[in-house]
Amino acid sequence: MLIELVDYCQAKLKVSYPLEVSPQLKGSLDYFLQAGNNLLVIEAKDENLERGFKQLAV
Repeated sequence: MLIELVDYCQAKLKVSYPLEVSPQLKGSLDYFLQAGNNLLVIEAKDENLERGFKQLAV
């Protein structure tokens, strides 16, 4: 699904993208899509792995 979205939007996909806004606000994004001046951040949640799928939150 993500690969189709990347192709459709002609975006760049970065997985486990490190991000630091300040020393107190930093971390890693699960998926980061960037196209031109637009960006999309997607977080994969592990709570549903027991059922065999990942929940994606935008």
